[in-house]
Amino acid sequence: MAKLIIILPNSFTHSLIHYKEVRKQVLENFQIKEIVFLPTKIFLPFANVWTVILYLTSKTSQKEVYCFSYKKNFLDFWRFRKSRENFQKIEIKKMKENNYFIIPSLYQNYPWEQNNKVKRLKEIATFQRGYWKQGMILKEKGEFIFIKVGDLGKTGKIERINNCYFDLIPELSQDYVLEKGDLVVARVGATAGKTVLFLGKDKIIASSCTIRIKFNQKEILPEYFCWFAQSKEYWEQVKNFVYGTTQLQLNIIFLKEIKVLLPSLEKQKRLLKS
Repeated sequence: MAKLIIILPNSFTHSLIHYKEVRKQVLENFQIKEIVFLPTKIFLPFANVWTVILYLTSKTSQKEVYCFSYKKNFLDFWRFRKSRENFQKIEIKKMKENNYFIIPSLYQNYPWEQNNKVKRLKEIATFQRGYWKQGMILKEKGEFIFIKVGDLGKTGKIERINNCYFDLIPELSQDYVLEKGDLVVARVGATAGKTVLFLGKDKIIASSCTIRIKFNQKEILPEYFCWFAQSKEYWEQVKNFVYGTTQLQLNIIFLKEIKVLLPSLEKQKRLLKS
């Protein structure tokens, strides 16, 4: 039986632009015996990127893939990996249904999901990356307030620390101007995943370091999600999805996959009053 081990950048597991077709070809033409997720710095001083090891063999019938995230002594793991006690299994069928993503946390089930209605964000919301244009000039006064990650407060509201404004230019669509009920999520930095609710008092445009969320309010109240985004259930998922070397990032692809506890609208209102 032929065997092959490949080391690839972590983006192989989730990129829709560069690697989706490659993942498909790998699954259709090889058997993936194991996937090992490595941390940054393991290849220093030559590279400082997140990487994965693919262990492939000749094609045979396969229903699931074994994944492992290395955190401690890599040599010890490799020596005792056959026990597979700490491996997570991903069904091939589910991978095919999800753009061939090889992301263990995407397929993880949490204890709090049991006996509760749960939906992914992509089922109840739309998403837009914040605005930035090369050469744009920020001012101390202007028509629109420009907020950055640092302006997203800990209390779930915008708390401005940057005094930045700019004037709307013809090329900039009004679609970027925040509307009442929009949620703004930090996309990069140490606070990636932090969420604030826009109450609609000013003309505000958020930077490209953030992601704007609009909810289907027939299913979920924006205030309820802002409340949920302070919970351990939310941050447990964010912790599994963020990645990066010198700067943490929460990819919009992953944000869409966040699971939300979704009680009735009446119960959401009661929770907000409690």
